[in-house]
Amino acid sequence: MKHCIFFFSAILALSACDSATGSGEFVDIPTFRIDCDTAKCKTAPAATDAYVVLARSGCSSTTIEFEPIAATGFVSATCNGATGCTGTVTSWTDASENPISSIESRNYSICGWVDIDDNGIKNSLNDAFSEDSQTVSSSTIILSDWSVTYSSRKKIHPHR
Repeated sequence: MKHCIFFFSAILALSACDSATGSGEFVDIPTFRIDCDTAKCKTAPAATDAYVVLARSGCSSTTIEFEPIAATGFVSATCNGATGCTGTVTSWTDASENPISSIESRNYSICGWVDIDDNGIKNSLNDAFSEDSQTVSSSTIILSDWSVTYSSRKKIHPHR
């Protein structure tokens, strides 16, 4: 009886891990909506670059630099002093900057920046930063928590 309980527990644990990491199938990269209404976003220029990086584990500069990046999206966000910044990321590139439209459905670290000071450098002192972790599937993902801090001085997109 103990072996049966152990076996059942092991199968349950493995299936829970599988569902947490996603199906492993490729899906179209969903729409990512940027919705930043923080004080920083309300001071941004009318057209401001915003970036979303889908990383395999974490949003720190060392993780993004050394772990495989699944995709990088870019949008020129629309910003104003009353509502902040909004935009929809619909075009994506892989780690080699080749255009892509699909990605493995799994859990990713979702790292977002609104480049408030328009210098192409991720800097939480001047820019708005969002970090989340969730399974990317075909559903729209809204980045709305822009209160996270990030202190890297690395370029967001070195070829822009």
